Amino acid sequence: MDDISESRGFRALLRSRRLRRAMGALAAVFLAVQLVRPAIPNPPVVADLEAPPEIVQVLRRDCYDCHSNETKIPWFDLVEPIYWMVAQDVALGRQRLNFSSIGRLPRAQQRALLYESINQIRLGAMPPASYTLVHRAARTTPGELGLLERYLAPNSGFHETSSPTQRAAIAALPSRADVRPAPNGLAFPSEYGTWRAISTTDRFDNGTLRVILANDVAIRALETSRFSPWPDGATFAKVAWNAESDGSGVVKPGEFRQVEFMAKDAARYAATQGWGWGRWLGTELNPYGKTAAFTEECTGCHAPMRANDFVFTMPIRRSAARAGLLNADAAPVDDSTLLATQWQVITVSHNEREDSMSTVYGNPLAIEHLYGTFPEATASLALGSMLARVTWSAKDDPHWFGARIPGRVSSARRITIGATADGQPTYACDDRGSDQQRRATAPCPPDAIELMLGGSPP
Repeated sequence: MDDISESRGFRALLRSRRLRRAMGALAAVFLAVQLVRPAIPNPPVVADLEAPPEIVQVLRRDCYDCHSNETKIPWFDLVEPIYWMVAQDVALGRQRLNFSSIGRLPRAQQRALLYESINQIRLGAMPPASYTLVHRAARTTPGELGLLERYLAPNSGFHETSSPTQRAAIAALPSRADVRPAPNGLAFPSEYGTWRAISTTDRFDNGTLRVILANDVAIRALETSRFSPWPDGATFAKVAWNAESDGSGVVKPGEFRQVEFMAKDAARYAATQGWGWGRWLGTELNPYGKTAAFTEECTGCHAPMRANDFVFTMPIRRSAARAGLLNADAAPVDDSTLLATQWQVITVSHNEREDSMSTVYGNPLAIEHLYGTFPEATASLALGSMLARVTWSAKDDPHWFGARIPGRVSSARRITIGATADGQPTYACDDRGSDQQRRATAPCPPDAIELMLGGSPP
């Protein structure tokens, strides 16, 4: 009886005038919404991507509907409010990358955009899951991804030879107190050059050498294994120089290109993944972006790293906790070598023939001298100055196709500057091999510092 009563009550409700009016109003709203349709124009194709047909075929099927002027909208995407989301996705997609005009860009910039696109696919960010859920044909298969990677592979891993005047013994870390803030209000951390390095990268996809620096808050978080999520106040600097090759396979920093910052403040920057983003270009340190909307580029690029609190870098460190987020392979085990990596960075290099990466560090006395006499870096160093170079085998960056990062330590050298009784400088070398066992301290020639800063093997 109760079931019968409930059934009769439901039918009566359906027949009620109030419900019919409500349903009619909803239908009217739905129909009215269909009339509010933002335009999705298809402007002329002005400079399409020039690539082999099989490459264009994959990109056209998987990417062109949002990243070109040849957008094709199926009937089920024409229904509001889905159409509104489609229109927004197309506008943002064309803004980030438009294959219909990519041919206008310099070849190096085109190549960098293709690398970024492939990385977004590799990391599962593109095409978005919400898109492929309905548009199943747009899913990039492993075979197609491999095809795209092989298309770029012939140019991967090497840099073009450059003029010797473009290479510097000391990697420039420009800074001033009067640098304008980023458009989102992030202030320029003028002291970033004193921060400790947590990794280096050879980004052969865009022709840069990079070092990633971390402030004291981030370093303490690493030391206590309290990171990802990173604490408020943790800040990273990603310094990039044009990668310049000397023709013998040694790649060194050339002209300073930019420095980017990520500053954690979960409340203040809640709208941008909890991080404040900023980029300053060239030695003039001009802030990037016309408005705060420039951060959409940053959040879009870092979105695939949500599980790592949006951080791509794998810090060089050993830790039993959260080891999967660290580059433990590259962490020195020798105490003396480990101490050297806590000094400030002087320069970095990549030996392409040996496929090794090196970072040169200096103790405070050496840093004071070197930056005080810049660019005459090979002038005599003060008594007590110490330089150290750690060399690693290079390995692929698991988070970025188109980059190499340090692998295992292959050698380390520390040079200590002393003096004879009559004040002549002396140079003592402490060397370690791949086993990181300390060898007997021995004198080294006066040009050892120049060779070290130049990236040449000891």
